[in-house]
Amino acid sequence: MDKQIWFAKKALKKLQAAKELRMSVYLYGATCFGKTSVAEQVFDRTSTRWISGTEPEEVLMEKLSHCTADEYTILDDLHGVEGDTLPQKLVPMIGKEGCRMVLIGRASLPAWASSLALQAKIMVIPEDDLRVTADELAEFCPSVGLKLSPERIRLWLEATEGNIMALNLFLRRIQQGAADGNALEADIKRVFMDYLQSDVISHWKEDIRSFLMQVSVVDAFTLELAEAITGEDDAASLLHRAEQAGNILQCDGGEWHIRPVLLEALREQALVVFGHKCIYQLMYNAGRYCETSGQTMRALRLYQRCGDADSIRSLLLREARKHPGVGSYWALRQYYQALSEEDVQNEPVLMSALSVLYSVLMNTEKSEYWYQRLKEYAAARGQEFVHTSYQSSVELMADIEKGKHFDIMLLDILMPGENGMTAAREVREHDTNVKIIFLTASPEFAVESYAVDAWYYQLKPIRQEDFFRLMDSACAACSKEQTHSLILRSKSGIVRVELEKLVYCEVMGRTLTFHLNSGVVLESMGRLDDLCDQLMPYPNFLRPHRSFLINMEYIANIAARSITMQDGAEVPVPHGKYSELKNRYLSYIFDRKKAVL
Repeated sequence: MDKQIWFAKKALKKLQAAKELRMSVYLYGATCFGKTSVAEQVFDRTSTRWISGTEPEEVLMEKLSHCTADEYTILDDLHGVEGDTLPQKLVPMIGKEGCRMVLIGRASLPAWASSLALQAKIMVIPEDDLRVTADELAEFCPSVGLKLSPERIRLWLEATEGNIMALNLFLRRIQQGAADGNALEADIKRVFMDYLQSDVISHWKEDIRSFLMQVSVVDAFTLELAEAITGEDDAASLLHRAEQAGNILQCDGGEWHIRPVLLEALREQALVVFGHKCIYQLMYNAGRYCETSGQTMRALRLYQRCGDADSIRSLLLREARKHPGVGSYWALRQYYQALSEEDVQNEPVLMSALSVLYSVLMNTEKSEYWYQRLKEYAAARGQEFVHTSYQSSVELMADIEKGKHFDIMLLDILMPGENGMTAAREVREHDTNVKIIFLTASPEFAVESYAVDAWYYQLKPIRQEDFFRLMDSACAACSKEQTHSLILRSKSGIVRVELEKLVYCEVMGRTLTFHLNSGVVLESMGRLDDLCDQLMPYPNFLRPHRSFLINMEYIANIAARSITMQDGAEVPVPHGKYSELKNRYLSYIFDRKKAVL
């Protein structure tokens, strides 16, 4: 006969101690961790009352009514019990002096039994005490003529989570002549996956099984993400029931993880049941939620997994519109660099992002003098430019201090006197709106350009078509700023505020307080109703509360009680308006109905 692994020494020791102390026990662990086998080593079936939780309720309750304090009652498969009748009966029974029971289930200690544990009326033996340990396996292997290195033992235990059934599968195959190695691991894994799907997952309730297969498209999920993936209004209830159904889920910091071996089995089953098209839709749902929650990298990974190139491009375009200092070009470089030539050429904003990125990467591009490009650009676009050239930064600053205004400023780094970066800092002291574009052969200042809010950092040599797209982008931005802005009468005088920089506005009495993305706060007299009417044409503005108007581009998170903005500000959500506001926001993001600001 094949020899089985000696296991669960820790659980066995605790169970024997509980028996000697005449204590009741709650023993739990996932399927195939040997819960019943451990109990059978301590309690003889012939002299002990054994009851299965899978029996009909009336039969189960009738058997429990005959339990006495003279013998142990073992209630196996506690996870199979439905309804609240049993807990209501068990708590007072176990609480009685002398009543001894061993409850065996898959899930951790249920809430109804927590008072018994606090009163030391029940001993809890968790799944960790049932796992095969490295020492146990190392001790056992020589008895079957098997020598495993510590590294091999570690890999076996990692692959099986210390599950006794899976480990015995390994041993049986080796005893039957199979050679230890990757082929054996793949074989055992396949057998174990088939077992989990046919004998574990298939026995879950249909709605729970479907729910877990759907959320298995992600490695971890919150309740909100689960709702977004599945579209289930009762996701909270399903999640709770899944927790009670067995030791399936692990929660860490508000995120749930499906146990690794079950996660893989669920993904295989989901592919068979749902098909590729549905799986990709679930991934897309998850990606959309992550995108709206500001989890850009997770969203891109999900879009990549489901092959959604359009969503990747749209998200990168949205990120590229941000200032380079917060645009995460470096972190997202693999996705930017994977864009096709056509994608980049058709979007000047993406070209700008790639230019900054390649500057940081010290990857120089093409050539041409900037001034000739400016004239060529103007001729090609049929636009007229009033331009002024300067031989030094001193001449430039003299005109700026006299009140001369520029929409676009082209600077080199290496200039007579002080360098272009120093000049840009001085310019910014007088003008925060001018579009500063560096055209230079010096890549080492690319990162420093973020500090002066540079519009672009273009390395020489420069192709004509590249320069044209760059100027298209800068000119379009200037036009937008002139059209899409608010004129405020503040304490510091008349101020023009670009709408794209407005994070939110709040009103107190007759005072409107405008919070900008730069951290600047402006106050002006007026009514929030009038402001809302003025901004009605722009779909990115939302009034979630009578005292607040917010720019949805700057939403970090929407919860039942408040909306959190990217700067950390919290806007209250009136009672009963959460669903409406969430749907407005999702509609705005998902349909791409953004204001052109």
